[in-house]
Amino acid sequence: MTDISESTENVQPARGPLPEVGSSVHFKCTVGDASLRLGERDYRGIDFTGDIYLTVKANPGNPPGKSAQLEVTGLKFTATHEDLGQVTLDPTDVKSPDSILELVQPIPPRFRHNLLLHFQVTVEQPPQARAYAAREPLVLRTKEPAKLLSPELSKFPPDGDFYKLESPINLVHPDDDQVIATIDKFPIRVGG
Repeated sequence: MTDISESTENVQPARGPLPEVGSSVHFKCTVGDASLRLGERDYRGIDFTGDIYLTVKANPGNPPGKSAQLEVTGLKFTATHEDLGQVTLDPTDVKSPDSILELVQPIPPRFRHNLLLHFQVTVEQPPQARAYAAREPLVLRTKEPAKLLSPELSKFPPDGDFYKLESPINLVHPDDDQVIATIDKFPIRVGG
């Protein structure tokens, strides 16, 4: 008769559906028809392409295999708009809070991910207005992190899934908290 300890000695534990702690995740993203309210005017049809880079971390206080923290380690989005010129989203000096990836159903796997992003927005050609008369690039930052939710992912990393903006993103000058602009619509499609 075979000793059970010998037969299981070299067996590796099964990897669950969550990504491994320490691994890196890359989101290739498209954002179709984003809208930016700047001053009294709405600018629609801003189509971004970009990337988000994440590192998987353990989620303290939760059982292993149920959730993970995702740290944003990089992001870059670009768009060209007929009135605004190039619009870019880049990292800011304010670190994005870690987001939580939850396994809500193990078989078949279902995930919920609430993505939190701080970023800087650069508008190459801001509209003519008293505050922007020089028409130099306008640089703004998020006042609070953008909150994007994908409540029912069938796999992670996502493949063609959408993240919905939970509330408008308020943008402020880097030196104060006065809201200058708002992103009202920002539907991110990841992968696919």
